[in-house]
Amino acid sequence: MAIKKTVSPMPHNIALLGQLEAALFDALDEAEAAGLGTEAGRDAFRRAMASLDTTVESRTEHLYAPLASDPLTRDYVSHLDGQLNGLTTRIDVLRAHIELGLETGSREIARLDASLSRLARQLKVRFSRESALIPVYFGWCDRHPGDALASA
Repeated sequence: MAIKKTVSPMPHNIALLGQLEAALFDALDEAEAAGLGTEAGRDAFRRAMASLDTTVESRTEHLYAPLASDPLTRDYVSHLDGQLNGLTTRIDVLRAHIELGLETGSREIARLDASLSRLARQLKVRFSRESALIPVYFGWCDRHPGDALASA
């Protein structure tokens, strides 16, 4: 009797999230290197924020949504979300500070650049903490193979 092996969607979902995260941090690095006082830096920052939005949306869809709907993982996701609450607030404030500064043509570019560096550090911390969900997601996929295929 031959055992049929199926390809799991897990690496695809996780690889996609990794690619999105890499694009985000590449754009942030470009913005920091060029500085927000330059057009290249501002363009890189805009790309980074668009990438951040896509990354957060994908993480919500592929990690948070399935885990939050499962009674076995719901409490863990809720606990992690509570731990990240203050961090996400700081990220939102830093992002808003930079975006408003750029929109109004702030002359305090050094402060905006410092906020950009803090934003990049806070995002690295956030994604590092959220990476704890990946093994939980793998376990969820093992328990719900049909749902895992649908979410791929």
